[in-house]
Amino acid sequence: MMFDGTQVMAMFQQFMEAQNHQAAQFRESQNQQAIQFRATIVDALRTRDPAAPAPVAPPAPRPGTSKEYQNLCPMDFWGDEGIVYADEWLENAERTLRMANIPDDTKVEVASMRLFDLARAWYREDPQLTELHVSWTVLKLCLRRSSFQKWSGMS
Repeated sequence: MMFDGTQVMAMFQQFMEAQNHQAAQFRESQNQQAIQFRATIVDALRTRDPAAPAPVAPPAPRPGTSKEYQNLCPMDFWGDEGIVYADEWLENAERTLRMANIPDDTKVEVASMRLFDLARAWYREDPQLTELHVSWTVLKLCLRRSSFQKWSGMS
């Protein structure tokens, strides 16, 4: 059987129309499925399972120890390095105390382990620091105000 050009064109047009119709049906089917999926998600979000356990907060970090503080190699303070070094030591001690998770009520005791020579004498001789159990904030203020002259023989 032989077809002329007009017949071939007509058959090709019918084929293309059928393909376009099938593609349109497929797209419509996909759109309907997407709409149904979105509706299912929205319904699920609206009607969450009340029996589902509530999210649990992570446990609070445990308090650190003086050994953990020492393992982080904090700077030593001798008391004769000057105010700039004292500020550096305080910043280093504060950062190390935070990293070791040292509780506020033991920060002074733990950090004072790194005081030596003039700084240690200053700390031990001041009853406000040792007997009243001052806070870390108060110790920082006292340290910045101290000149350590009494112990260095410069008084």
